[in-house]
Amino acid sequence: RTLFFDFITHFMDNYRVINTVDKFSLKVSNPESCADIIERCVAFATERGVKELRLDFSDPTWEENEDDDNDHHDALFQLPNHVYRHASLEALELYACGFAMPDMCNLVELKDVSFGWIEMSTNTVKTLLSTLGKLENLSMKKCWNLEHFDMRTQEVGLRRLVIDKCHFVISDYVDLRAPNLKFLKYSGKLGIFEVKALPEVVQEAQLDFTPMPKFEEYGDELCQLLLDLSGVRVLTVCSFLLQVRTFLSLF
Repeated sequence: RTLFFDFITHFMDNYRVINTVDKFSLKVSNPESCADIIERCVAFATERGVKELRLDFSDPTWEENEDDDNDHHDALFQLPNHVYRHASLEALELYACGFAMPDMCNLVELKDVSFGWIEMSTNTVKTLLSTLGKLENLSMKKCWNLEHFDMRTQEVGLRRLVIDKCHFVISDYVDLRAPNLKFLKYSGKLGIFEVKALPEVVQEAQLDFTPMPKFEEYGDELCQLLLDLSGVRVLTVCSFLLQVRTFLSLF
C-alpha cells in the first residue's frame, strides 16, 4: 500500500507537463489514512479537464448480499469542493464517497452517474434527474435510506437505469416514466413496478429477485412488470420469476 501511494505521488510530482486527463479512476479502501493524497489526485485530474471521474472507497469485506441495517456504512470520504466547479465533467462514480446537494446540480454536463454504498434519498434522486438535463445513465448499488423510487411526476431522459440491492425504507416501489429507456437492471426485493418505456425503444432488462425469502403471492406484480417490458429484445430473469405459480398467473 505504501509503495502504491509513493508511486502515485511520484507520478504527480514528475509529470506536471501532462495537460489533459480524460479519465481518472481510483479504488482504495480506508481512505481516511490517505485523504491528502486522494485530494491531490482528484485535483490533478480536474485541473487537466477530466471528463470521467470514478472514486471507489468501499471495503472488499462488505457483503453485497447482506440485507441488514448493520450493512449501512457512512461515507468514508467527501467529494472535494472544487469538483463541483468542474462543469465539463461528463461521468461520475462515487462509491462510499459522500457529496453535497445542491452543489452536485452544478455539474450540468453529467451524462453518466453511479452511486454505491452511500445513503441516498428519493428527493436527492428526483432533484438530480430534474436538474441534470443531459443525464442518460443512472446506477445505484447498495444505496440505503431511499423511501422508494417514485418518478411518476416527471418524465426523465434516462437510457440506462440500474438499481442493485438498494434498501428502501418505506416500500420496494419503482415508478418510472422514461420513454428513451433502453436498459433496465433491478436486483432486490419484489415490490410494485410501473415502468413506462416505449416498446420500440427498450432493448434489454435484467430482473433478479433472489433476495426474496419465498414466492408468496406476487403473480399480479410480476405479470404487470412483464407487460410493461413486453417490448424488450433480451430478458434475463432469476429462478424466483420462473416458479410454477408465476406461470399460472400469466395465463
